Amino acid sequence: MEKQADGSYNVPANNILIKVHAAALNPVDIVLRQSAGYLLSFFNSHQGIGRDYSGVVEAIGNDVKTTLKLGDKVQGMYTHPFGKGTCSQYVLLNTKSRTDDEVGLIPKNLSLTEAAGWPLVFGTATLMLDGLDLKDKRVLVLGGATSVGRYVISLSKKAQARDVVATCSEKSASIVTELGANSTIDYTKQTSILNPVLETVKEAKYDFVFDCCGNNDLFGHTSTVLNPHAHYRTIVGDAKYKYTSVSMGGLILPMAKSMWRVLSSKLGLIHFNYEFIGTAPRNKWIETGKKLIEDGDVKVFTDSVFKFSDIDAALERLLTNKANGKVIIEVEQ
Repeated sequence: MEKQADGSYNVPANNILIKVHAAALNPVDIVLRQSAGYLLSFFNSHQGIGRDYSGVVEAIGNDVKTTLKLGDKVQGMYTHPFGKGTCSQYVLLNTKSRTDDEVGLIPKNLSLTEAAGWPLVFGTATLMLDGLDLKDKRVLVLGGATSVGRYVISLSKKAQARDVVATCSEKSASIVTELGANSTIDYTKQTSILNPVLETVKEAKYDFVFDCCGNNDLFGHTSTVLNPHAHYRTIVGDAKYKYTSVSMGGLILPMAKSMWRVLSSKLGLIHFNYEFIGTAPRNKWIETGKKLIEDGDVKVFTDSVFKFSDIDAALERLLTNKANGKVIIEVEQ
């Protein structure tokens, strides 16, 4: 996107042009990176990465109805799986499309760089809890220290869940507890989390399980672990992997199993509600997140910040599985 002679931009009537300052990396970017050469190239030979962004409103189309103004600092989520991504100089939003709907002013207590790190993961956590009444209920969060898991814990406590149990490593236990988990299970000490989870249900079964990391250890024992009509929601499905081995092909079979479980749930063939949650704009959660961040009810975690020229190093950091928060690329130099 180039400026015209008078310094303005000629954008379509229903579009908003954002000059990107920063973009955050997510596990899906590893999948896209490793799959682009043989699958996604059929859709876009210039497949990009990045779904979160922060930046400045550079131009607004003549037919756009918005409270945003030129120069506003904003962040948002750009859900175009076959698009060029947000690790780019500009993002062009179509205000008539729901896929571009989640954009808003950055929280007052965040920098423009920090603001790139929360939209997708907070939005995903919001969708995981969407429509559920957690008050006085028991919750199990699988992957409590993941970026999505941290928000799920925070939102569960804000929803007045009676008890939140989370799986995480020993080194992450203090953060997870600080966010609101009543107790933790160290998943690194055993090959399966089944036995420690069974220990926790001696007190009571779970009403909700939120899987933020990929797990199938509990299936086959759900009548012991879950209350009747409990909700089990996952963003990954059965797949258990490290970023270094993840690929589009490696996700197909686990996802197929998950889809069969979803169908079984809808047909009433299993005693609990099983749902596969995908990230999508819904319910204006960007405004909800902004308020929660400004009020201190949820935190934004940044692991590291890289310049665009060091994008390979940023991807390598994500591949280590050791990032404590979001890995962010500063696009604007």
